[in-house]
Amino acid sequence: MKKKLTNNLGLKILAIFFSAILWLIVVNINDPVVSVSFTDIEVDIRNADSITSQGKVYEILDGTNKIDVMVRAKRSIVDSISKDNVRAIADMKELTFMDTVGITLSTNKYNDKLESITSSTDNLKINIENVQKVQLVVTSETAGEPASGYVLGSVKTDQNLVRLSGPESVISKVSKAIASVNVAGMSSDISTRVDLKLYDSEDNLIENSSIVKNIDSVNVNVEILATKDVPVIFSATGVPAAGHMLSGVNTGIPATVKVAGKQAVIDALTSIEVSDINVTGQNSDMTTIVAIKEYLPDNVYYVGSATDSQISTTIGIEAIERRTFRIPVNNIIATELPDTLVAEFPNLEEPIEIEIAGLKSVVQALSSNTIIGMVSITSLAEELGVEEVSEGIYNRAVTFQIPDSGIESVTEIRVDMLLQKKETANQTTTDQAAEDTATTEEAATN
Repeated sequence: MKKKLTNNLGLKILAIFFSAILWLIVVNINDPVVSVSFTDIEVDIRNADSITSQGKVYEILDGTNKIDVMVRAKRSIVDSISKDNVRAIADMKELTFMDTVGITLSTNKYNDKLESITSSTDNLKINIENVQKVQLVVTSETAGEPASGYVLGSVKTDQNLVRLSGPESVISKVSKAIASVNVAGMSSDISTRVDLKLYDSEDNLIENSSIVKNIDSVNVNVEILATKDVPVIFSATGVPAAGHMLSGVNTGIPATVKVAGKQAVIDALTSIEVSDINVTGQNSDMTTIVAIKEYLPDNVYYVGSATDSQISTTIGIEAIERRTFRIPVNNIIATELPDTLVAEFPNLEEPIEIEIAGLKSVVQALSSNTIIGMVSITSLAEELGVEEVSEGIYNRAVTFQIPDSGIESVTEIRVDMLLQKKETANQTTTDQAAEDTATTEEAATN
């Protein structure tokens, strides 16, 4: 029996070997070992507090927190594994003196059936720094220009401070936190939420995921104001030097200013009045500088630079000219005279002399024959407290019909005014005519 077993032993061993090879070939043909790659696998950071608890912060370098992983296993295994099954873990407790942490690879499915699992990066590279914390004022900015006829008003944020923390080398470069709003072509107020952006001292944008902000965005309210060119009206206070008066010619350079405000406010604004220029004691034109911003109504704003808001204004002052006029008696009349009355001025001597003082141009334009003196019956009735004035003699002031402006003074003239009923006046006239005729006839007889 033993002899039979050992007969052709070599051939028998060779047959077993080939059988094994054949089995392996058959198995590998049916379920071969293959490799598959998964890209951008996120490395899971564990126990980060082992660093942060020491008042430090870490920054992952060279993008080593995302790796490519190759899994090698039988096709039947590989076909049932996806990217979501791959795990890459870096435990910060395993930090080396070279600031690297080994990455442990596995799958949450068939891990024990893998031939191998490898990655493009074996270690997570990090940079560890002290944590720096700062507080910055949020600056609001606008981009673009509002629609034609409109300007930018106030720009306000609902929060004006942002707190930052992160690596000292990064935070130390941050100098500004800006919330920017685009106002191009806008003609009404804007209210929007915008992201905060960080910049260095040279206005370079800083984007770093290691920076932690207490707020990432703010609400910004932008006021858009309507504009309008409005004339400036100048007037003076005080009294010029003796013998001088205001000419009424007041100029400003520029004559108009551009202002802004809410549409309804601007629509109602027709002029800006500057009425406190003191000319006391001045004997010639007075020129001064006015800061127009001080005279704007509430909720109206000057459009332009501070220098442009200074307006040069000149208040005209002239020497007073005096001239005597001889007014014909017939130029003195009673006004508002009732139909039942007639008026006479029995004691007037012709002519009536008056002195008028005022601006040279105004005084020289007057003529004695065109100056009318008026006695108002209506004002007489008002002073007497009656509805109708009765007959009698009244001493009244004469008002002369001359320009209201450019005249400083007119000699005051009072006259005796005789008021009579028309019938009485007519009879008096008839009697006087008869008396004059008789006198004439008597004189002729003698």
